[in-house]
Amino acid sequence: MPRVIPATFLSLLLALAAADALAQATAKSVTVDGRQRIVLENELLRLTIDPSLGRATEATMKAAGANFASPYGLFGERIAGFGPAFEARIAESGPDRAALVLTQRGGKPPEWNLEIAKTISIVRNSTAVSVDYAVANTSKAATRLAIRAHNGVIFPGPVQGSEDSWFCAPGPQGVRADYDEQPKPGDRVVSGDFVEVAPADGWLGGRSLSGNAFTATMDWRVLDVTYCYLDKSPGAT
Repeated sequence: MPRVIPATFLSLLLALAAADALAQATAKSVTVDGRQRIVLENELLRLTIDPSLGRATEATMKAAGANFASPYGLFGERIAGFGPAFEARIAESGPDRAALVLTQRGGKPPEWNLEIAKTISIVRNSTAVSVDYAVANTSKAATRLAIRAHNGVIFPGPVQGSEDSWFCAPGPQGVRADYDEQPKPGDRVVSGDFVEVAPADGWLGGRSLSGNAFTATMDWRVLDVTYCYLDKSPGAT
C-alpha cells in the first residue's frame, strides 16, 4: 500500500459573493476544440477545468454574470518534478456535491515515486470551491515536497478588463490591505506584490469597487508563505 504523507494535505476554499438559491451540484465531461474539459456546476456557479493545464479556466458567478478566473486560471500549482497536465476522473455528480479528481505521477530525485491527487469540489447552493491535495509516496524512502498553489483571480471591469480592488492578508501587525488600482490609458504600468513569511493566519481576500469579493482559506498547519502579485497587465489580476 502506498504511504500517504499527511503534512502535504492542503485545502483551499474560494468564495465569491453571489445570491442565495436552491441548487444541485453536477459534474460532466465535455470536449472543446478537441480537448477534454470538466464542468462543475450548480445554480450559483459554473467551473470549467482543463485537465491538460490542471487549472480552472472559467469560474462564472451566475448572479454577477462574469468569469472571475484570470487568463492564468484558478487552482493551479507549481511542484518540482511535476508538469501541468493531469488525468481527470469525475468522482461525484449530484445532487448535493460534485467532485473532480486530478492525478499525476512524477517527482525528481529522490521523489520519483510520488503521486499527486487534487480534488476540486463544489456543493449545492454555494459559491464555495474546495481544493484538497493528497500526496502518496510509493517508495520506501522518506521525502519532502513543497506545493506552491497558484490562483489567478480577476475582477472584470472596464479598464484593461479589470476593476480597481483591495487585496488583504494577515500580517505580523494585523491585517494588511493593498489597493490595486488599474492603470488608465497612457499611465505607466507598474505591478506590485507583497509576501508574508510564516503568515499569522491562513487566508487571503479581495474586494472590488462594485462589491464582488473572494476569500482563499488555506491549511495553516502546512502553510509557509503567502504571496500576492497585483498584476497590472491587461486582463490580469
